[in-house]
Amino acid sequence: MAPPGLRGRGREAVGSASGPAFSLRPRREMAAGPAPPLLPPPPGEAAAGSPLSPTAAAARQDPRVRCGSRRGLGEVMALCAPFVRALAQGQPGGPAAAGDALWNFETAVQENVTVNGQPWEETSDDSELQSGSSIKILEDQFDELIVETTKKRKQWPKKILMHAIQTMKAEQELLKLYQPFVTPEEIRSQPSQDAYIADLKQVTEMASKQIGGAMKSHEEDDRKVRRREKNRVAAQRSRKKQTQKADKLHEEYESLEQENTSLKREIGKLTDEMKHLSEVLKDHEKICPLLHCTMNFVTIPRPDALTSCLPR
Repeated sequence: MAPPGLRGRGREAVGSASGPAFSLRPRREMAAGPAPPLLPPPPGEAAAGSPLSPTAAAARQDPRVRCGSRRGLGEVMALCAPFVRALAQGQPGGPAAAGDALWNFETAVQENVTVNGQPWEETSDDSELQSGSSIKILEDQFDELIVETTKKRKQWPKKILMHAIQTMKAEQELLKLYQPFVTPEEIRSQPSQDAYIADLKQVTEMASKQIGGAMKSHEEDDRKVRRREKNRVAAQRSRKKQTQKADKLHEEYESLEQENTSLKREIGKLTDEMKHLSEVLKDHEKICPLLHCTMNFVTIPRPDALTSCLPR
């Protein structure tokens, strides 16, 4: 005997395309029917007759499909939605009929499934639960790590110090136990080599003195070269300064010469004017009828006296 199909609110089977899940009639409100019939137990278990716990018996008597994630089931229904709309195309009603068919399909699926043993309406989105539980787990792990780290910071330096001291003591004991395999012998020079060693010492002393003198002479030569270079630079600077001073004096001399020339020109002009004025006065004396005219008593200085006062 085949088990009865899952039923929705309209008490019609949803196992085929002709059920209420794919019905194109508007069914926004569905009447609640009686409880669906129970599934019969498998033949093997019915024959065995083993007693079941109340929870297992209730889970086995529930004909609804058991799911573990509400979000996963929602994704599956979202994948099935295009197929439901495709089935509703060409039916009377247009988009409204397609919406009713999709709503009936989702309602039938939600009524015939359980999420972790609970109905669809009583469960919440498992993403929020998972996020909350994961945050709590991470906080607990973080607290444990903090506690463990503080313990290690307090305990491990002491342990490391103890082991370091033990290692150093062991190394010292090993060094005390070390003994060379061959005893060293004292090296003694032969009497014939004493004279050779004395000559070698004298030669090395003479060579060191010569090297020292050469180094000193080289240093003195370097000092002389540096002094000559400094003197040459100082002489160049002094010559440059003297040249600049001479150029400056030459420029001043040229400017004074130009001023003197201009002054001489002005003196010449003034002299010519004075001569002209003196001639005019002489002519005026002949013509003027007045005996006591002020113009006749004006004394005009001689040009020679003016030129003698100017700088040469």
